[in-house]
Amino acid sequence: MTAPDKTCSSLGNTLPELIAAAVDGNGIAWNALVERFAPLVTAVTHRFRLTHSDVDDVAQTVWLRLVEHLADLREPRIGPTRARCLKKLRDTTALRALAS
Repeated sequence: MTAPDKTCSSLGNTLPELIAAAVDGNGIAWNALVERFAPLVTAVTHRFRLTHSDVDDVAQTVWLRLVEHLADLREPRIGPTRARCLKKLRDTTALRALAS
């Protein structure tokens, strides 16, 4: 018996197929998801004019939340990324106010 093919081409191209494979622990599927959505996450964070380090923090949190909730994901939305940006802006503003 041969091991199942774990190449990207065997995963299919649909988002549900990639998500299912990533949930099953397929690293190639996870990398394909990151490659597909990283530009979107980056674009949204830059729209909020966050600092470079804040952009990195928000992106890291978005990917962490995705890992934590990947099995529950039904339809990817950009809302969580916007929410993290807004939280980062609020936190930064609050810190500046305290420092003044």
